[in-house]
Amino acid sequence: MLLILLGALVFQRVGQPLVRRLAESEQLFRGVFQGATDGMMMADPVTGQFTRANRTICQMLDRGEEEIRELGVKDIVPEDALPYVMDQFARQVRGELTSSAQIPLRRKDGSVLFADISAANIEWSGRSQMLGIFRDVTERKQAEEALRESRDRLRKLAARLDEVREVERNLLARELHDAVGQALTAMRWDLDTLEEELPEGQDTLVHRIHSMIDVTTDAMERVNRMSHELRSPVLELLGLEAAVEAHAEELQVRTGVEVESDFDLGDLKVRAERDEVVLRIFQESMSNVLRHAEASNVWLRLRVEGEDVVLEVLDDGSGITDEQMQDSGSFGLIGMRERAGRLGGSVEISRHSEGGTRVRAEIPIEPANGG
Repeated sequence: MLLILLGALVFQRVGQPLVRRLAESEQLFRGVFQGATDGMMMADPVTGQFTRANRTICQMLDRGEEEIRELGVKDIVPEDALPYVMDQFARQVRGELTSSAQIPLRRKDGSVLFADISAANIEWSGRSQMLGIFRDVTERKQAEEALRESRDRLRKLAARLDEVREVERNLLARELHDAVGQALTAMRWDLDTLEEELPEGQDTLVHRIHSMIDVTTDAMERVNRMSHELRSPVLELLGLEAAVEAHAEELQVRTGVEVESDFDLGDLKVRAERDEVVLRIFQESMSNVLRHAEASNVWLRLRVEGEDVVLEVLDDGSGITDEQMQDSGSFGLIGMRERAGRLGGSVEISRHSEGGTRVRAEIPIEPANGG
């Protein structure tokens, strides 16, 4: 009896203020819950049935609170997303999730919104509850999707332009080789013949013809070089390794830049589009070396690594700057990445720790588009 009386006295002195503070805390929580600009709902952690919803989530779902209380998680999530959402819900109940997730929610009219949701296990009115906080990110999601679609369209356009450019390259190369090259060859033959038929004592004319022969010979060499750069007959006839090696040797002779090569392609089978992409990336890399790097030496590595053809070009020049790597107007760098990306590959461009620029391209042996 004495213990009962003592307990009553303790409750009067301690219990009543504690109950009052709990009531005040609960009232404060109700105010925060209903006034929050983010959607908030409570759910039974076992059944997933909703037990409470604030005004914001009611507006988001276009439903009243009483209506929401008759629903569960499965009733507001699109069917195709339900397995993922239920898995997230179960993991949250078990306390395995600490970060937010983005999920789709179905409104009353069937339309879908996207929300970032954070959840926590709480005690409310004497029982365990799952508290979810929802932030509507539908507009952001739509903007991201529109941006992704725009990038996809631009990528497809770039790929199509690249295909058209390759066709035009081939046509121009043939025209240069067949029409212009043959015309220059005929002119050179006529000049040689004319020189032989000149009578004695025509030193001035001989000098002029010699000059014309030199100009014609130089033009023939230029046309031949342009034709090879536009369309590599070595690539078509002898394959990737021979084409890259021939281009490297030609640049070395023409510019004086020393090129040290390391090839190991094994028995790599010919893939026209893949080999064309690797060659073009190499040509663009060397073009950048000659235009910007002021390099004296280039180390070239072309080999098969795993499932990829790997091309590495390293120079001892001034090295690419951060601004150049981030330059959205650098069509050469963009073009290399787009070419590789179209086949499921990648291009990494970096400044080497010891100076110079390093280009590393990885192109699948069997391209993603079957090229």
